[in-house]
Amino acid sequence: MDVTLCIYDLTGGMAKAMTGPSGAFSGMLDGKTVDMVPHTSVRAFGSEIVFAGGVRKQPAAGMRDMMGRAPDRLEAMGATQKTEAELDAFLVSVAPSWTAASYDLWTKNCNNFSEAVVRFLCGRSIPAWILELPNEIRPTPLGQVIAPMMASQQDALKNQLARGGGLIEAVPSPPPPAPEGPTMTVTVKAAAAGGEGPKKLTVSATATVGDLRELLQVDGAPRFVFMGKLLKDDAKTLKSYGVKDGLVILVVGARMSSSPASSPAPAA
Repeated sequence: MDVTLCIYDLTGGMAKAMTGPSGAFSGMLDGKTVDMVPHTSVRAFGSEIVFAGGVRKQPAAGMRDMMGRAPDRLEAMGATQKTEAELDAFLVSVAPSWTAASYDLWTKNCNNFSEAVVRFLCGRSIPAWILELPNEIRPTPLGQVIAPMMASQQDALKNQLARGGGLIEAVPSPPPPAPEGPTMTVTVKAAAAGGEGPKKLTVSATATVGDLRELLQVDGAPRFVFMGKLLKDDAKTLKSYGVKDGLVILVVGARMSSSPASSPAPAA
């Protein structure tokens, strides 16, 4: 089964005009022209899968009517060996981590979700420029100007796609069971100002950095920092980095899940 990445320009061509040679932001991106600000979805098994107010799987044939236009680009991602049943199970499993509340314009958006789906189906990444663009334009004057417009476009898009249904319901995760054996309590909070509030977690005294990542339901991109030190090895225990009961760990680079997964079992 072939897998296709659908790419839509949220700005309708405005980004290219603004960053081109005669545009208002010409020269403010080191001479680079931004061709588009992409919104993406993934087509497979006759459906289009998208992150819009949650995880949605809708008939591809009706997407043009709901979007009001065809994709600006189509990128072949290759063939998948997964079955549609496996895809459906995957979407149900990730839906609690991809909700309307968890959406972030710059760090957890439709393109990040398309990346997760394509990696599951094809074991490869979507085009790098799509994932790198937010880091390139966010700190620039262009980023400040188009951010409200993109947020408005995303809201309109979410409402359009909601009419087509297809929402994969996010089943709340059960409360995590208390770890067996010795435990410690750590507080995890976002390093950036305005991030999510702190989370107090009880973990095994032998929990690793990878266990913490799994508990918070974040992938390999976010980084954990403790006392100015990067916790870069997922295989190492938190204690090996000096983390003790009652101390604070910072998370950099992504939102944390609002529903932590089950606590990791202590090492034997």
